[in-house]
Amino acid sequence: MRVLITVLLALAPAFIATSTSQAAQTTPTTATSQAVVSCADRAGHLEACGTCPSAIRLGGARRAGTLLAQLEADSPTLVISAGNDLFGGASGSEAGATVRDLYDTIGLDVMNLGYRDFRFGLDETVELLKPAGFQVVSANLFNESDERLYPPFATWSEGETSVAVIGVTMEPGGIAYLPHLQRQLAGLRFRDPIKAVREALPEA
Repeated sequence: MRVLITVLLALAPAFIATSTSQAAQTTPTTATSQAVVSCADRAGHLEACGTCPSAIRLGGARRAGTLLAQLEADSPTLVISAGNDLFGGASGSEAGATVRDLYDTIGLDVMNLGYRDFRFGLDETVELLKPAGFQVVSANLFNESDERLYPPFATWSEGETSVAVIGVTMEPGGIAYLPHLQRQLAGLRFRDPIKAVREALPEA
């Protein structure tokens, strides 16, 4: 059985996703005819973002759903979010429920959380994600009681391939000088992401 590890790292503006095999680096989509699709930084948008830094507008939720349906018709597809998707600077708290329902509809499998996903506070996000049909992961987010918010990883299997998706989140820089972030992230504890991944790997 080929075992692959995917680490989702939610950064301030973007994310990093890497896939490695226990034996060596590999490209699962070529070797096993399976697809891995990742997204991040939707920021509450359902339509193509008109204010994103990139000038390229690749389409909104409808286009994403169409492309995923085409991929899944050809091969098993793992769909993952690296985070910062639920809310944006101009969105209200209801945007999170809309994005959650969208991801349920298009078949998201695993979501990591970015710090922007807590724009309306820890309790709001936890309650929002309770009815989600996808798995939420985070290896380094804890509450004030030192309890893990979500499992550190989720697994996805198809045929002889098993994929473990580990989520980690970077604490935003300069939070000590940003009262609005302190309010949004009250009750959250960020542990060292590298250490968190190392601790999660043997279990994954």
